[in-house]
Amino acid sequence: LMTILLGGISIIYFSKQLLYQFFGSINYLYLTNSAIAIILVLLILLFFNFPRIEKILFKQIDRKKYPFVRHLNLISKYSSSELTTILSFSFIRYIIYSLQFYFLLLTFDLELNLIEGILTAFIIFLSLTLVPSIAITELGLRALIAISLFDFIGKSAESELAITSATSMLWFINIALAALI
Repeated sequence: LMTILLGGISIIYFSKQLLYQFFGSINYLYLTNSAIAIILVLLILLFFNFPRIEKILFKQIDRKKYPFVRHLNLISKYSSSELTTILSFSFIRYIIYSLQFYFLLLTFDLELNLIEGILTAFIIFLSLTLVPSIAITELGLRALIAISLFDFIGKSAESELAITSATSMLWFINIALAALI
């Protein structure tokens, strides 16, 4: 949920550039940003109201015919305060991970302000979540997505090596090294 929320906020921040890049105009900027904001609010409401929604849905679905449905009630076992705590820890973890990426970009001499660096990291993480990959291609895919997204904000052409290095180092620190420990 946190990846979608923060990625959505980042898309709203960069929407003017993204719309112009993809469509050549920003005619639907307000409509696009409003639609994204509504989707984000609905996701938050869904997350915190899942037990009520679950009761309505499960009255309509035959659990014997669809046994996987019983696994969907995991969120319902938690109170709103517990869900808020989980979301808060998820946010803190996400910010730490994004700051790591930002500082690695600075370490590899990519000139970038803090806000754009963090928000670009949010979109990169969202893209990585949405694009399916297998373990052997994940590192290359991470670098490719990062280079493409930094290109949108005008940083990729001169800094592909820095972006690839920062992406690889972040992967190594948080995934490869963590797996070894």
